[in-house]
Amino acid sequence: MVLTVMLKRILFPTDFSSNSIQTEKIALDIAGKYNASLHIFHSVQAPVDWVKLSIDEEQNYPEIIEKIKEARSRFDEVEKTYDNIDIKTFIGFNVAGEDIVKHADDNDIDLIVIGSHGDSGFKATVPGSNTRKVLELSDVPVLVVKRKNPNISGQV
Repeated sequence: MVLTVMLKRILFPTDFSSNSIQTEKIALDIAGKYNASLHIFHSVQAPVDWVKLSIDEEQNYPEIIEKIKEARSRFDEVEKTYDNIDIKTFIGFNVAGEDIVKHADDNDIDLIVIGSHGDSGFKATVPGSNTRKVLELSDVPVLVVKRKNPNISGQV
């Protein structure tokens, strides 16, 4: 029996930490090999329900506006570097782990590629809280990439 894996849409949640950048290379490599689209998702923690704010109300939170600009800038860098891959970018504003799973469900994601920790991870052996939440709630396969893998370097 031959097992055939069909991946059309891959989700890569990122917090732009060093571990996330390493994980990004793996997600891009998988997307390229399977000719799949790559959804890059970043969650911005806002003190209010951001999507319900008017543009005028958003101006009361310049630190959130700056985080959104930073995320869009990072997205642009990846899209320019990997123009051979269909990349779609998304920003969420709720609880990161739950946002990731909701995005996967809403977009028929076939695989989630997530880092084991953000930069705030406290132990190398304990997955980060967002990763644990995704593993717990996701109905799609999840590939967890451990931090600082010496076999991954450079552009994929």
